[in-house]
Parts: sequence; structure tokens; C-alpha cells
Amino acid sequence: MKILHVTYGFNGGGVGSVIYNYCARRKVDGIDFDIVGEDMGQCQIMQPLFEEAGFHCLYVTPKGKKTFIKNIREMYALM
Repeated sequence: MKILHVTYGFNGGGVGSVIYNYCARRKVDGIDFDIVGEDMGQCQIMQPLFEEAGFHCLYVTPKGKKTFIKNIREMYALM
């Protein structure tokens, strides 16, 4: 089973920490976790922690007036 977490980012704030605490510390065979954040031009702060826990860290183009459709297409391709 694959589980995809979609969040704005995982820079050590609340959402990233909750996902990490809830999922990364639970080792369940047969479940793969991926996390998607918006690409801000640099690695997210928590990326090494997630990768160490076995997550795949993925990035998509941030949503904006001119990039909204591109963001939707990238999310669709990931799913």
C-alpha cells in the first residue's frame, strides 16, 4: 500500500512534524509513505528526516496565478 501526504511544505512546522511523528515512527511492512511539498528552490528542512525514515520526498510547482494548472498537472502525474 502506498500513502501520499500532500502539504505546503515540511520545514519543521506543525503539519510536517505531525506527519513525521505519526508515520515515521511506525514501521509497518508493506506500507510506503511519500510526501509532497511545494518546490521553493531548496530542500525542505525536514527532508533528511523523512528520507531517513524511508519516505520519498517529492516536489511540485507552487500554486500561483500563472502556475496553477502546472501544479494540478504535476499532482495528477504523481498520483
